[in-house]
Amino acid sequence: MLAASLVVGATLAGADQKQIASLNNYGYKIGFAFQITDDVLDVVANKKLLGKSGSDAKNNKLTFVTLYGVDKSILEAKKLVAQAKIELSKLGSKADFLMALADYVVDRKY
Repeated sequence: MLAASLVVGATLAGADQKQIASLNNYGYKIGFAFQITDDVLDVVANKKLLGKSGSDAKNNKLTFVTLYGVDKSILEAKKLVAQAKIELSKLGSKADFLMALADYVVDRKY
């Protein structure tokens, strides 16, 4: 969903194919990092602050954390964010907000 919204917005704004590809790659990586972080928070976050009771384990959901553990999941999310930021570096200062958003994805607490 993130990649699609970025690609549509870039297309409507007249971006070239390289810019669109960079935003598509960024969106995919950030979306994946967001989901991994969500899986981690489901295990480690303050449940009251998170607004849910840790439903993944209760529902026997297969998540990144159940496959790889919390520490490896956090590292993978950070790796994806670093890769996403490399994609954005091709766009210059126009992408400053998206750079900050990338950091928020893995630094959020809920």
